[in-house]
Amino acid sequence: MAEKKNIRIVLGVTGSIAAFRAADLASAMVKEGWEVHAVLTADGARFLPALTLAALTHRPVHTSLWEEGEGGRMSHL
Repeated sequence: MAEKKNIRIVLGVTGSIAAFRAADLASAMVKEGWEVHAVLTADGARFLPALTLAALTHRPVHTSLWEEGEGGRMSHL
């Protein structure tokens, strides 16, 4: 298996019945020590709440292209 150092993943979740599996996937990656950033579409949120992904990844979930980061600055992954 690859070394765990500095592995960053962007996990995209869209509107599909398989979206609920993203929770297990995110949890497994975090357990491996990876940094997981979740991106959730509006339709994806109908299957998997953003709060669930935030709790599993320990990070805010990105749900909008136009959301602002801290201090009014644009978020960056």
